[in-house]
Amino acid sequence: MNPSSTLSVRSIGWLLAVLVLYGIGLTLIELPLDLEHFRAVFSERGPFERLSPPFWLLLALTMFLAAWRLPRSSALKMATVAFVPVLFAMREADWHYKLAGENVLKLKFYAHGVAPQHVKIVAGIVVVLGLAVLLRSLYLGYRHLRTPGAFSQTWTWSLLIGVATLIGTKVLDRSINLVSEWFGIVWSESTGHLIGAYEEGFECALPLIFMVALVQYLLMQQRLNVARVQPGMSFAGQAESRFFASRNSTPKLRVAVASERRQR
Repeated sequence: MNPSSTLSVRSIGWLLAVLVLYGIGLTLIELPLDLEHFRAVFSERGPFERLSPPFWLLLALTMFLAAWRLPRSSALKMATVAFVPVLFAMREADWHYKLAGENVLKLKFYAHGVAPQHVKIVAGIVVVLGLAVLLRSLYLGYRHLRTPGAFSQTWTWSLLIGVATLIGTKVLDRSINLVSEWFGIVWSESTGHLIGAYEEGFECALPLIFMVALVQYLLMQQRLNVARVQPGMSFAGQAESRFFASRNSTPKLRVAVASERRQR
């Protein structure tokens, strides 16, 4: 790992620490609850579930507003990715059921659903557009990670923490049923409640983690409006400047940056 990557890993240590403390807090909240109060706090109608859609929409709004201040190429990418939190907000608010009264994300809705044909067509168009946005966003993320210097950016590590947390919540959501079906293991009620608390709690925190990555990205963009290496700039700062020079500058400047790398 190069020095800039090491610096970035250390700089997101506070985020990891906050998530650990958050997990401890969820444990302390869940342990003394009886079944009735657990359902009131961590159910689909509890405060964590209710806060999740507004948090996702706040993230989307911030991204749309931030896109106005970015260069055109970066603004288009930001605006595209900004639709992803909108999709997550719709998912958390159960719009995949509310659109047609059935789950529009399942194929059996289109094959055997009782909804009128025009409703199925509209729902299908919405789902296809949403899938296109997700695939485009994943492709942009893949391209970013493949770009030299990407892992020297603090916001990249925060973004990866968010993705890992997202995957973790989905694993927790399915773990009880899958472990029971595959291995015949039945979790105790207390263990099931703890897993449910972690799943709902970290699911609610997801948009806030991505908000941290967004703020770090925008702050870095602000520092690097003039993408050139300043005398006396730190190694990490030089890496950031070369990284954005290669992505957002003119072809002539990108050639110069590439030539400098070959010389080094």
